[in-house]
Amino acid sequence: MTSILKSYNFSNDNQKGDKMEVVISPKYQVVIPKQIREALKLKKNQKLALIVKNGVISLIPIPSLEELKGIAKGIEIKEIREEGERI
Repeated sequence: MTSILKSYNFSNDNQKGDKMEVVISPKYQVVIPKQIREALKLKKNQKLALIVKNGVISLIPIPSLEELKGIAKGIEIKEIREEGERI
């Protein structure tokens, strides 16, 4: 399988959808391959949202509050809602 892995680009901006095979353990656990953990900068004990749709399981990293700090810095709220909508 290592020769197949070399052909994949595991960067954050890859939109084509990387594919790897994992095995479900007897305890129904799976290991996220190191290349994907590093590319997505996943950390131990990080939470993931699990979404099941049309037979496909998606794991979405949930950012920590520290990572979200400053995300809206500089945003102008005047144009987001009309004056009449405010309570």
